[in-house]
Amino acid sequence: YNVHPLDKRPAAQRLLRLARAMLYEKTDAAQAPYCDAISMQGECAHLHFHIFPGDALVMPDEGLRGFTLCGRDGIFHPAQAVVTGPAPVEVRHAEIPHPMVVRYAWADYIPEANLFTRAGLAAAPFSL
Repeated sequence: YNVHPLDKRPAAQRLLRLARAMLYEKTDAAQAPYCDAISMQGECAHLHFHIFPGDALVMPDEGLRGFTLCGRDGIFHPAQAVVTGPAPVEVRHAEIPHPMVVRYAWADYIPEANLFTRAGLAAAPFSL
């Protein structure tokens, strides 16, 4: 239960991408996608992610993991999420008619989450 991963290579590669973008003005995707807008419409939460121009979120074959929703009772439940375009994601739970808060990759220890861009960058955790 160590929060420090044994495989340091992915972290080093992410830092290298950021350094190349900042210092050498490289135009490849460098920053992790992050949720920058959310709207609740009925039983569905619509999330919009800020991503590098030309990149897009990808939907893994096994479906998205790591999303939870809570309603007015404040209890979080695992939710179904789908990528609906280059940057939007829809999140819902059958028993939550009016979602209040959405979380992604929100855990004390290594979260089970799999939202990435085509460039291979993992989405940042959030609670909105």
